[in-house]
Amino acid sequence: FPSHDKMFEMARQSGIIAVHTEGDGNWHQQFVALKAFAKLVTEKEREACAKLCDDRVIAYQYATDVWAQEHINEARHLAKVIRARGNV
Repeated sequence: FPSHDKMFEMARQSGIIAVHTEGDGNWHQQFVALKAFAKLVTEKEREACAKLCDDRVIAYQYATDVWAQEHINEARHLAKVIRARGNV
């Protein structure tokens, strides 16, 4: 997940935050809400990507050749790694 500074810069670039003024409590509340929203979006996208890997495991579940087993193992590994990114 992006750092506070990177998140602020992305919000500024997208036009959500036009000017950063210290001491503006309203700005701070909006930024906190924006960060929470971005976290939810990131979590949903991460899970969607991991689900694609899970789907590959299901698609090859009855295959017995070595290539298919390697494909299944790699897909399982990638799903695990993608989901773990949320725990960093």
